[in-house]
Amino acid sequence: MNGQAERVFELQRLEKRLAGQNLPRHSKIFAFTSGKGGTGKTFLSVNMAFALSIMGKKILLVDFDCNFSNVHILMNVIATKTLSLFFLNKNLLPELITEVEPNLSVIFGDSGMQDFPKLSAGSIVNFFGQLRNLEHEYDFIFIDTASGTNKETLEILSQSDHTIVITSPEPTAVMDAYVVIKLLDGVGFTGEKNIVVNKSEDKNLADLTFLNLKTAVDHFLKTEIKFLGFAGNDAAVSRSIMAQTLLMKQTSNLPSEAGSLITLQISELAANLIKYIHVANIKQAG
Repeated sequence: MNGQAERVFELQRLEKRLAGQNLPRHSKIFAFTSGKGGTGKTFLSVNMAFALSIMGKKILLVDFDCNFSNVHILMNVIATKTLSLFFLNKNLLPELITEVEPNLSVIFGDSGMQDFPKLSAGSIVNFFGQLRNLEHEYDFIFIDTASGTNKETLEILSQSDHTIVITSPEPTAVMDAYVVIKLLDGVGFTGEKNIVVNKSEDKNLADLTFLNLKTAVDHFLKTEIKFLGFAGNDAAVSRSIMAQTLLMKQTSNLPSEAGSLITLQISELAANLIKYIHVANIKQAG
């Protein structure tokens, strides 16, 4: 018991030292969210992270779907170090990072813990304090949040630099995305709100879906959203999930004509994100 208490005090001292470093903020933290489950949020966050990694970008992916995490399942990895250890004051955030591929590291989440720690606004702020101390080591930091809009998820989103809202052409999914955007404004989120339309038959349907959402947002919320891109509804997605193999990894060594259309769409999403962050950094410097 004394050893455990000593470890807690040690972590608290390190947290204060890290917090005092005041490292520069680079606006690299992107939170993936959706109004409901089934939009493909986790699939896209993981595969976009891998796509960026093979483009030479260094990525940290955080699975922050509290106690319902499944990034480890999609990657077919047994997670031995998980995010709950941070919130239980057993480990600092850097101690939980696992490199799963060159340029791609993950902080895995938990699933089905009986005693998962209750998260407060203060503990989430503390998490982001340590996360920002890691910003200089990565080109992008992705956070895969829980679907829906519980108070923990909204706090995570409000602390992030940018959000990527995943929706689909279904009217219910579009309405749920609208609710997410409305609640983001309600919690004072000031970052960019980006939209990805997933499971779309083609670009025309994706464009129409975004237009419908933007029309409602412009009229009722008076806030700005941006269209990051779209991905189709390809049978290759289901096959990769069932095989617990990243779709982008399966096709990364194949010529482009041998890959499925959706791999090209995910690569385009990743490329759009590189352009996006480049413009954002120029604006920030200005």
